[in-house]
Amino acid sequence: MRLAPLLLCLPLMGEPLYIASDIGNKEGFLDFLKLAIQQDTGVDVIFLPLKKTKHLCQVSAFLISKGALHTRHFLKGKKGVALFQENFTLLGDKSLAPLFAGKNPQAVLQELAKPALAKHLKFMRTNLSPHRPHDLILMSQRLYAQKAQNLSVLYTPLKLRYLWLNPCHSQSAQPVFKWLQTHQGIFTDFRVNYQNIFTPIEDNKHD
Repeated sequence: MRLAPLLLCLPLMGEPLYIASDIGNKEGFLDFLKLAIQQDTGVDVIFLPLKKTKHLCQVSAFLISKGALHTRHFLKGKKGVALFQENFTLLGDKSLAPLFAGKNPQAVLQELAKPALAKHLKFMRTNLSPHRPHDLILMSQRLYAQKAQNLSVLYTPLKLRYLWLNPCHSQSAQPVFKWLQTHQGIFTDFRVNYQNIFTPIEDNKHD
């Protein structure tokens, strides 16, 4: 019996799509995203940590925070499409609250950039790290929601954008990009209410 005609009748298994990301899998978010994409598009996405990505075309696309554009040499000068943003909370000693009261997010970030405050600022997005009582902590809602803090909330929310980049023009990544653009309601469909953590960006603005 010849097997070739029989094999031609079987559905071909697509190759996995590798996407570099620094979002982190806190509370299984990337696992949830992978499953939702696979169910709707049939694409098997494998998220690789950005820090393990060594060159631009090692992956089909990038789903990364805006700040990551400045941390990897091969991403410098690249432009991405902003798809969603993550909410952050500023924590610190309550005596500092008047510095941020009544200010808009841009003004708060400008205040944090001043040397007197910047030297005490710690950024915690995917992992908790040790801190001192006089530190200012910019913490993701993913972390803040899971652990009671001994510092006061000084300002919330501040938002960090996540961008989609396809610098090597991978056609196989396009279905996932289209899916992410048209499924802005995904953050409410998981055991953790991601709607309070991630929010959509309506204009798909380039950054």
